[in-house]
Amino acid sequence: MVQVPIYQPDVRIRPDKQAKLTVQASPDAMGAAVGRGLQSVAAGLGDAADAFARAQALKDETVSRDARNGYMKAVDSLKYDADTGYLSKTGKDAIDGEKAYQDRLATLKGEFSARLTPSQRSAFEKSAEAIEIDARRQGIAHRAEATKAYTIESATAGADLFKDQAVKAYNDPKASEKYIAAGESELTGLGQKLGWSPEKLKEERGNFVSDARRLTALQIAEQDPIAAAEYAEKHKAQITGVDGMNLMRDLLPLLGKSVTADAVKVNASKPGAFRFAASGLPSEAYSLLSVIGGTESPGYDVINGGERFSDFSQHPGRKGAGGESTASGRYQFVAATWRRMAASLGLPDFSPASQDRAAWALALQDYKSRTGRDLGADLKAGEYGKVRAGLSATWEGVHKLSDEEFGKRMAAASGVKPVIGAVMSAGGPAAPAGSDADRYSERVASLLATMPSNYAQRLRDVSADGLKSAIASEAAAISARQTQVSDNYKLRIATDDGTLSKQEILDDAVIDNGDKAALINSLNERQAVTGPAKALLAEMGSGGQVAINGYDADQRKIGDAAYKMAVGSVAPEQRVAVQQAFVASTGFIPTQLMAAMRQGAGLQSAAQLGQALGAIDGIQRAAPQSFAGSEGGRDIQPKLDLFRHYTNDLGLSPSEAAGRILEAESPENKKARSVLEPDARVFVKNLTVADVTDSFDTAFTFEPGAVAAPVVSNALLAEYRSVAEEKFYSTGGNADAAKALALAEMKRTWGVSRISGEAQMTRLPPENVYPAIAGKQDYLREDALSTARGYVAEAHPGREVTNVFTLADRDTVADMQAGRPPRYRLFYTYTTQDGYQLADEVVGSWGIDKETLKAIQGKARASFLSESNKAVAAEQRRSDENAAAERAMTETVGPDWMKAKAGEAARERMRQQPEPRPEKRLQELTPDLETSFGSAL
Repeated sequence: MVQVPIYQPDVRIRPDKQAKLTVQASPDAMGAAVGRGLQSVAAGLGDAADAFARAQALKDETVSRDARNGYMKAVDSLKYDADTGYLSKTGKDAIDGEKAYQDRLATLKGEFSARLTPSQRSAFEKSAEAIEIDARRQGIAHRAEATKAYTIESATAGADLFKDQAVKAYNDPKASEKYIAAGESELTGLGQKLGWSPEKLKEERGNFVSDARRLTALQIAEQDPIAAAEYAEKHKAQITGVDGMNLMRDLLPLLGKSVTADAVKVNASKPGAFRFAASGLPSEAYSLLSVIGGTESPGYDVINGGERFSDFSQHPGRKGAGGESTASGRYQFVAATWRRMAASLGLPDFSPASQDRAAWALALQDYKSRTGRDLGADLKAGEYGKVRAGLSATWEGVHKLSDEEFGKRMAAASGVKPVIGAVMSAGGPAAPAGSDADRYSERVASLLATMPSNYAQRLRDVSADGLKSAIASEAAAISARQTQVSDNYKLRIATDDGTLSKQEILDDAVIDNGDKAALINSLNERQAVTGPAKALLAEMGSGGQVAINGYDADQRKIGDAAYKMAVGSVAPEQRVAVQQAFVASTGFIPTQLMAAMRQGAGLQSAAQLGQALGAIDGIQRAAPQSFAGSEGGRDIQPKLDLFRHYTNDLGLSPSEAAGRILEAESPENKKARSVLEPDARVFVKNLTVADVTDSFDTAFTFEPGAVAAPVVSNALLAEYRSVAEEKFYSTGGNADAAKALALAEMKRTWGVSRISGEAQMTRLPPENVYPAIAGKQDYLREDALSTARGYVAEAHPGREVTNVFTLADRDTVADMQAGRPPRYRLFYTYTTQDGYQLADEVVGSWGIDKETLKAIQGKARASFLSESNKAVAAEQRRSDENAAAERAMTETVGPDWMKAKAGEAARERMRQQPEPRPEKRLQELTPDLETSFGSAL
């Protein structure tokens, strides 16, 4: 309580606080005013007490308001929190959570009021009451809505569960109907709880049943779309218009495939008596097959017992319902027989076409094995009794017929032209327009008749297109198989398969008559060539020369065939030797070899091109006319000439020569040569033989330009100009340098020979290579004259040889490089009746082989041989002959006929040799021939 101070007269101010004042006091100064002031203070203190009370009330109001606000937030969280709010709960959670919500509301209010003063609590509770009531009302309402929704959801879920069970039980109609009825019952109970009107309940039940029927039909369609459509048709009264449209939208693609498959099956499984799938069989085959099929089965898709199958990819391989065996198809093949026939014929499936071919092939085989006769011939001859007897063990239906009945049926069938087409067109007669009976099975035809016309027509159109596609696919498969079989025959013909006969081709059940005719013609042509080709090889094997005229088409075929046989019978590493021997023996370049040479001449590797051109060089020399007469030879010749120049004239290796050829053919060099070409032509034109002859030592007695004959002069000038031209290009157009380099190179290959009796220029003079015997080389001229006169006496009687001269060529270089006595081109001169001096060439090369040289040595050696040594020498000679023959056969690469020929040639050479009795003096007088020629170059 406020203590108001009162006046106390005995109270004094402390001395130190007193002021010594002198005043003139008035009444007010003496305290009257102070009294009045104290009265005012008392009145003010009363007002302050009221103000304090008001402040306290204001505070209480504020605190209670804050508590109310906190309470409101807590209630809102209790109602609306995303994770725990009660009003966010649904279904059973909302129903079960309502009590906890209400309890929490009660405790939550107490939690906020416990911290307040009585006056504050009173204000809080008044303001929170409305909030609590509203929150409790919301909780009750939410529980009511959740209970209602849960009831509907539970009932709906139950109905849906029964619907799912009905769909799953589609193959058990009773169970399915039970589940649908249970679902309807669930909906009825729900309607009663929710107070549905009768109309509303009927609508909901109708929608439920319609959807159940739609889903069940789709479930059935996964296994059998036609059954699904039948199910939908059966329950169409219970399917709403919308569900019906959606169902057909989903079913039509599946139905299109099923109806197409049905059409294909029906079309293939209803053959008429004279309709077949396989083409290309002889007419008598179709007649026989129509009779066999008529006694065995009504269709291509029938299993013994009457059951039908739809998968033609393979033989069913099982007994049919009520059947006694695995016999299946139009001709009732049992599984084991079919496997055997399919394997032998390469048949990919059990399609109608495959069945036709296998049945004819089986008839041919069994008839042949049982009777030894030709089925086709007997059918053509009308020997039906023999045919029935021969096939009775194969087909039971044929066995049951009498000879008379079988003959009647065969006669009737023989007078009817069969209808042949692709597999699927082998079905029954074409269906009349608008009729489904002949195009589809009874089941599908019935379904189409009950479906809405627009849907049915769409399925008819789809199946018609599908049937066409199936026919085209099967026709393509048949054509591919025929091509494969035909190609196999072609391969056998091309490889001269001796087991192939015309009858085998005629009896083939896969290929058609057109292919058979072409194959037989090819076989006849091949056989017309094969025999002579084998005879040609036999003649070559015996050592004979067999000329082939490459301009004659027939001889060319024989030659090509013989060549293929020759190279095909040896290992790859032996083929080059066989090629050369074949061309040398026939004078003919086979087509296959010419193609290989053209390919070789186009190689871009110097090593490979050099090897190829070396082989081509030998082949061209062995058959120059055949080479020149072929287009390929004419294309290769320029490159070959250049190769010969580099190897023969310049002494380059084949690889180096090929490298120069490739270098010259490069675009850069071609461009550079084209710039220098005009000057090069002028430079080359001014070169003469005298340039070369003048460059030799003047000590020789011949005049500049003195050569044996124009052929030698021409060869010298050609080589000189060729070398000089290359030097001109390589020196960048320097004429003096090119000429000097060319002459230096010419001196390495050209020199003086006295084979003509006087010093004459020639290429690679023989005197530089052949050794002097007893210090002389006169034997060279003597042998050359003898060779020329012997040739002229036989080839040109009446001519008298006046002189001889030689000219080196490629063989000369090759022999010298190999260490052999070199061969030369040999020319002779003679005088005509008019007194003209002419030159001609001896056909074939000239040279003195080692055996002849030994014979020359042998003349000197003979004087040292006594009579007592002759028998020993003879025995030694026989031993040497055998050893030489054995060695030649071992060293020869190629077939046996080439080895035998080489052995006999070696033996003959040994017979011509003198008796080998070396003596010390003869060894001193005569050089060692191996050493002489081994170092010739």
